[in-house]
Amino acid sequence: QPNTSIWNTPYPAFNISLAGTQTVYKGGARVDYELSSQTRLMVKFSKSTTWAPFGVGGTNHPAGTNTNSEYNREAFARFTQVLSSRAVNDIEGGEAVYGFLLSPLTTWKNAWYAPQGYPVGSPIITFKGFRIAPNFALPKNQDQFMWSLRDNLTYSYEAAGRHDMKLGAEFLARHQLLNNRAYSTGNIDASIGLPANLPAIFPDPFNVDTWNFAAISPFVRTYSIGIGDFAANIYGKKMGAWVQDDWKRTDRLTLNLGLRYDLGFNPFANNVALLPWQQAGRPLDKLNFQPRLGFAYKANDRTVLRGGVGIYYGDAMGNDSSLATQNAQISTVQYNNDGRPDFAANPTNGQPLPTLAQALQQYCYVKNVPGCLFRAVQEFVGPPQYTHLPHSVQASIGFQRQVGDSMSFEGDYLYTHSTNEKSVVGNINLTFNPATGVNYPFSSIAQRYDPTWGSVSMNVHMGRSEYQGLRTTLTKRFSKHWQATATYTLAWLWDAGAPPFSGLTPVPFATPGYLGGEWGLSANDQRHRAVFSGVWQVGKGFQVSGLHYMGAGIRLATIYGGDPTDSSGLADGRLRPDGTIVPLNSLIAPWQNRTDLRLQQKLPLHGRVKIDAIVEAFNVFNRPNWGIGTEEDRSDYLTHTSADSRSMQAGFRLTF
Repeated sequence: QPNTSIWNTPYPAFNISLAGTQTVYKGGARVDYELSSQTRLMVKFSKSTTWAPFGVGGTNHPAGTNTNSEYNREAFARFTQVLSSRAVNDIEGGEAVYGFLLSPLTTWKNAWYAPQGYPVGSPIITFKGFRIAPNFALPKNQDQFMWSLRDNLTYSYEAAGRHDMKLGAEFLARHQLLNNRAYSTGNIDASIGLPANLPAIFPDPFNVDTWNFAAISPFVRTYSIGIGDFAANIYGKKMGAWVQDDWKRTDRLTLNLGLRYDLGFNPFANNVALLPWQQAGRPLDKLNFQPRLGFAYKANDRTVLRGGVGIYYGDAMGNDSSLATQNAQISTVQYNNDGRPDFAANPTNGQPLPTLAQALQQYCYVKNVPGCLFRAVQEFVGPPQYTHLPHSVQASIGFQRQVGDSMSFEGDYLYTHSTNEKSVVGNINLTFNPATGVNYPFSSIAQRYDPTWGSVSMNVHMGRSEYQGLRTTLTKRFSKHWQATATYTLAWLWDAGAPPFSGLTPVPFATPGYLGGEWGLSANDQRHRAVFSGVWQVGKGFQVSGLHYMGAGIRLATIYGGDPTDSSGLADGRLRPDGTIVPLNSLIAPWQNRTDLRLQQKLPLHGRVKIDAIVEAFNVFNRPNWGIGTEEDRSDYLTHTSADSRSMQAGFRLTF
């Protein structure tokens, strides 16, 4: 797939474009074998690889982009056995493997780890209103191996109606190999200002050796660098069991009764310690019972009422355990700006970067003497009372009505309330003024929660969200050579992250919403969404199909930029210099409108051999569907920053 990425920044010198080709290879094989009239075996294998030479463009410096190489393969088998006229059993299992490698496009012969074979990458540099923002762990690679085994028994019987019962259990084991070089190229906090001559300071976007780091020293607060063993092995196991009874109580009423239980082992690196913040031996979540209830009621021959409610638990995310594990074997050294004019180019003041063993002896929390080093931590796992597996209550109620001989209309009210969602507290090493609710400046070392540590971010599961929606669908099933579907959804989405912490406990008094915990309409909240699709069999093997999408603009996270409170990562950028606050997710993107079209011609070749010639066009009318700038203190605020473009592809399918 030919791709072009365009950067649209406030600086014309950075507004470049990159052109290249994304390549995907896919393949697979499957065998179904009937061993007897009562037993069947299915075995399949699939594999794919993906290569992308760069990422999407944006409104920040282009040095933030990277290549992406991915692969996955799956081997899977299912053995099905008919035990009797009432019982069928499935045993299935396999291995799924996934891996990726992200590499920067920038070269840097003088990078911190160039002598170890990594003369690439660039620091993350956060100015007030502009960022050079590569992935924090480049080069970054991961390989994950997942093994699974499941048994599922279906049994039917009669007892006050017909019962179709499913009982099952599964076991999953995961091994993850990581080499996330967290902050190994540096992280520069320069959010107190913005140099006027950025293009002159960074003349070649992809050659960091040409950058004049010393020139940004007056704007820099801290310079952080990752050290230690960046390779890690993560192991995890999970087991689950379930029972579900689909009970047809009468010809009109069917009930769905279910219960599931899940137990995860080591979901949050439970046995890894990082004192004083993260204790080892943290307990597992063991109360993950998930009851479900559903029903379908046939009001008459043309109308069905339906609904259900249930509790659903989610998994911990991969970085819940990976970052917590890596924190014990890597460290981030944080250098405070000491006023030297070349600080940003020489934060260590000419000294070599310490090893992890050396740094552990130089940290201020070990030896609090002049010149000691501050240790910074990224996303350690919070205390058990604030870290549980995410779960949600999901409910729906609705109906379906047949209209005429070939049409139906349905409507459903959908509700989801989720709690214990992952939320990252940007910095807990702060204290707060009870009179204002605002943190004391992080640069005031004596006023930190622990003056012997640098910035400390914490992963807790205190996020929450709520979705409510009304979804309607009109369907005309295939007859008289055509079919069509129209859907419309009216929806609301609210959410909130974790509140601010001071140390390991939430701040006990009211704080401004921009510091965390504010409940409101979410970014990505979309009020209206409509989709129309259809297929027309014109005749003589020629088929036309299409889709039209219309959607209200989604809400965007609007910020002012910068960090006036000097929170070193806690504030979300919504505080303006005059003390006013940018309203939460107050900006709404333009409406989206897109039409896709597919033409297909079936041609018989010989006997059962046929070929389908296919042409597809996406965004046929080339509607731009603009994105817009969301940062108030940038020149591109509210201007169009990106656009969809029309694309086409052609292919064929051979059947025999």
